[in-house]
Amino acid sequence: MGYDQSPAALVARLRAALELQETGLKLQRQNLRRRHPDASEAEIDRLFRQWLHDRPGDGVGRRIEWPRRRRT
Repeated sequence: MGYDQSPAALVARLRAALELQETGLKLQRQNLRRRHPDASEAEIDRLFRQWLHDRPGDGVGRRIEWPRRRRT
């Protein structure tokens, strides 16, 4: 049993991944606003860009195997 590799299924998975990413980015902006309630929108933008550049847990050039192996 494998993943559905049809073009429609691939598009649906990519769309879901991009929507999750967008949601995560929106949540991070909300988090920054909550942590810095007096910050201007420009300051939130600066903090957000800094977070994108320096976010923990995502090493530069980190290799990701694709397709991912299923855990057994």
